[in-house]
Amino acid sequence: MFEPLTQRLERLQEDERGVSPVVGFVLIFALIMLVFTIYQADVVPAQNKEVEFEHSQVVEADMGQLNDAIQEASTSGLPQSATVATGLQYPSRALAINPGNPSGALETSGTQQVEISGLSGSSGYWSSSSRDPFETRLVSYQSNYNQMQQETEYTVENGLLVKDYSPEDATSDDFALGSDGTMISENGEQINLVLVGGEYQESSITSSVTATPVSTSTEYHQLESNSGMIRVPTSLSEDVWQNEIVDGAAGIQSVTVSEGVATLNLKDQEYELRLTKVSLRTSTEPSATYLKSESPFDPSETIDTTVGESETFTVSVRDKFGNLYTSDDVMISADKNGAAGNLSSNSQSPNDEGRATFTYKPADTDAGTVEIELSINGGGEDYESVTYELNVSDGSDGNGDGTAPAFSPGDLTNGYQLGVIVKSASADEVVFENIGSKDVTATAVRVSGDFRRQGNSGGSPPETVSFAGKNIELNGNLTSLGSDEYPITAGDSTSVSFDPNTQKSVKGGFLIITVQYEYTQDGETETTAATYAVAIGQ
Repeated sequence: MFEPLTQRLERLQEDERGVSPVVGFVLIFALIMLVFTIYQADVVPAQNKEVEFEHSQVVEADMGQLNDAIQEASTSGLPQSATVATGLQYPSRALAINPGNPSGALETSGTQQVEISGLSGSSGYWSSSSRDPFETRLVSYQSNYNQMQQETEYTVENGLLVKDYSPEDATSDDFALGSDGTMISENGEQINLVLVGGEYQESSITSSVTATPVSTSTEYHQLESNSGMIRVPTSLSEDVWQNEIVDGAAGIQSVTVSEGVATLNLKDQEYELRLTKVSLRTSTEPSATYLKSESPFDPSETIDTTVGESETFTVSVRDKFGNLYTSDDVMISADKNGAAGNLSSNSQSPNDEGRATFTYKPADTDAGTVEIELSINGGGEDYESVTYELNVSDGSDGNGDGTAPAFSPGDLTNGYQLGVIVKSASADEVVFENIGSKDVTATAVRVSGDFRRQGNSGGSPPETVSFAGKNIELNGNLTSLGSDEYPITAGDSTSVSFDPNTQKSVKGGFLIITVQYEYTQDGETETTAATYAVAIGQ
């Protein structure tokens, strides 16, 4: 018989089979979803934040290497490369979802100016009012992290790596220096400016950058400050400049920062300046800008010479940064301004070192004043030419007192004419006069020649002579003076003791004295030698 419908429904209501498994499944699924939600909301961001922090440390090291590459290229003359991890990739996850991978930007700023004023050197270029400001760019990296709230911007400027922790809406600066930098020496008297050219922008996972030399040098220029001033672009505050960059640098009188420009006010003293440039993209090569006299070092000093005695002039071609210009696309013209003597050439290109040498031999009719002018680019600007003034004598002058006349310095081994002459000489002393502009120190000497003695001329010549208290073999080799070295200050005279070491009184003689000198040139110790023909009076 069929069961009534009402009874069947009542029986189903009383049947509880299968209820517990369903409820358990629902609860387990809800728990899994809760754990996944917590993992996605808390664990994944925390892990990603750690990845972002580690990436920021890598970027700091990479930016430091980029700064080093720029500095190295500016002095070595060779391209230097660096790689910056501009972006990052989060670790892959089986179930959880990562946000989009951050991609930071490595880029140069717009063109900014570097101004140098109130400095002057022997060429006249640095003090010229017609010289244009120089151009440079800052190089910065800006991250775009998803989790890190305090993002750091790294900037390479003026040889410094700057870390800026300040958020965009910050009311105060929060900077740190990632490197000590090479712009200003500890005493503030040596300044190294490295300019950056080329427009660069990259935001891929990694960015490869090559710093290509534009104008490079290891040489510093000796410049005199007269209310000197240097202005450079900066992202730093005045407080950072005063307390961290120029703090303790006695050569810097003061520093101010206004509208992204740092102004260094210099004292009225001598400074050493090096100015170089590299490019992060293709850049136009600088052109030949000015001439610098290498020998004689100071072209403003009159050169005393004699008819028939050749004088040599060496100049170097410089670009607008003051560095050697070695291309042969420029000609150096020479003009003797109507003089009758022989000029070695009327024009020539600089050699591989950017230098050229001319020789002039005065003729009999040149007695008096002769001007030799060397120039480039037509000599339109004062700094595009160098003029040497020669005071030419006919060779008949003499002092008639038995002492040696003032002789020219003679042959200098490295081409620099220091201006140290023999003022007078006797059997007791030799007086050297420094008519040049540099202090020198005599470090070695060689003496050759013979003496005339009182009475009979018989007897052997002395084997040694005493020079500055040092016994030196006559007609021997160059001998170090050791502890008997003597300085000759620019503009002063120095008397050096001399003794022929012979038992008979010396009536006279003729000597060839070669003296080796040391002096400071562009911050480095240089060595040269001068040979003097000396007549010894009683």
